[in-house]
Amino acid sequence: MRIAGLIPIFILVAGCSTEVTPDTSPVLQENQKVAQAESVFIGRRVEDRETPYAALFTGEYAIRSGCLVFAGGGEAVYLAVFSEATDVAITQTGITIDGSKEIAFGTPLSIGGGVVPTNAVTLRNAVPADCDYELLLVGG
Repeated sequence: MRIAGLIPIFILVAGCSTEVTPDTSPVLQENQKVAQAESVFIGRRVEDRETPYAALFTGEYAIRSGCLVFAGGGEAVYLAVFSEATDVAITQTGITIDGSKEIAFGTPLSIGGGVVPTNAVTLRNAVPADCDYELLLVGG
């Protein structure tokens, strides 16, 4: 009597790996929390100025402590404050302004605006304690 059987064959491929090393930079980690956060605080000013602020700031939008900020060079981090008339939405990868201008977190850019003391402008909502940054009024 002949016994027929199947012999399993295992092939080992050395050096093949699909493991991806995650980017562990603090900025990326903080921005990835956006997808997990229920809400991100966006500064909104009640009144509009007739004369736009003329200073030019270079940096990038980011999420810090649950707040939308504009991070400039060095240690400069400002709470981004927009006019109520400006539509700003947070996405998993960045922000969308007025429904059409998409800006990815970490994208270097220059914006017009002005830094003001907290009491110099009326905001729509109280600023959370975790968002204790100077105010950067974005645009006019």
